[in-house]
Amino acid sequence: MSVLRLPTLNRVLISGRLVNSPDLLESQYENRICRFTLDTEDPDHPVRTDVVVLGPAAEFCGGLRTGQAVMIEGRIGTREWTDPDGQIHRKTEVHTAWVQCLEA
Repeated sequence: MSVLRLPTLNRVLISGRLVNSPDLLESQYENRICRFTLDTEDPDHPVRTDVVVLGPAAEFCGGLRTGQAVMIEGRIGTREWTDPDGQIHRKTEVHTAWVQCLEA
């Protein structure tokens, strides 16, 4: 039996509405980062996705508001950290540098 080699592909294209106000932060390297949660509009199976916007698009996202419709293209990423009690946490997010506002 031969080994199946899969191509390396990590791409996400998703649209939805902001669940919360974007949180605009500055990283330790003075880069802008914006975080928000996106809610897809599938009434039968709503999905909330945590989004991290990097680069110049982060500044743009700081002006978005709750309920606004956007489309993003990015990649799935997981971050890991240890809390003060020694508990390891993991969070899967979509990391993007491209955000398109779908409303005026």
